Amino acid sequence: MSYGGAQSEDTVYISGLPEGITAEDVAQLFGGIGRVAVDKRTGDKKVWLYKDRATGKLKGDGTLTYEDPEAAKASLNFYDGYNFKGCTIKVSMAQTKASFAAAQASRQAPPPRAEYGREERREERRDESRDDRRDDRRDDRRDDRGDDRRDDR
Repeated sequence: MSYGGAQSEDTVYISGLPEGITAEDVAQLFGGIGRVAVDKRTGDKKVWLYKDRATGKLKGDGTLTYEDPEAAKASLNFYDGYNFKGCTIKVSMAQTKASFAAAQASRQAPPPRAEYGREERREERRDESRDDRRDDRRDDRRDDRGDDRRDDR
């Protein structure tokens, strides 16, 4: 599935994974094609299995990052349609986050625009503020005169 954005060169998207699978199982399988990249911060292999936010259960898809982009491309040919623990998996190049977000944004209609621009809104606020200050001065003069009557114009 293409979202119209740039594809990652070294990361593959895997779907159709069986239940109960671990990141280590996926890394071991896909490591047969090339070296799986290691996260420098955690020391873990770069395998991400997606989980349902509500239940915490695996969704059956994830990503895996190779050290070499050529290994990622080779894994498409070798593992796409592969029977892994009784499930046929599908493998494709992963979309980068930026390209996915941009593709999603381009699919949605733009938000409606205001009838007039920023400058007009600024002038309108300035006029309202000027009117408020004028009313405040009028009230201050009444207070100075000691006049409790209201001007009912």
